[in-house]
Amino acid sequence: MINRRSEISLMLLAICQQRKGNLPEGVRLVNQVILDAPDRADLHLHLASIFQNMGWAKEAASHVQRARLLSAKVPQPQ
Repeated sequence: MINRRSEISLMLLAICQQRKGNLPEGVRLVNQVILDAPDRADLHLHLASIFQNMGWAKEAASHVQRARLLSAKVPQPQ
C-alpha cells in the first residue's frame, strides 16, 4: 500500500513527466497510485488529462466518467 506521502510524490512525478512530454511515464505513475487508491476521483481526472494529451479520447472519457461516478458515490479527500 502506498502511504499518503508516497502518493503525493508519485503524483508530482507524474505531473513533471506529463509537462516534460513523457506521457507514457506519467500514465504509469498515475496508474501506480490508482492501484492503491482506486476510489479517488482526482486521480482518474488527472489520468484522463494525460490520455487527452496523448490523443486517446475514449480512454480519457472513460476516466472522466469514472471520476464523476466516484465523486457522486464515494466521499473524496479534501
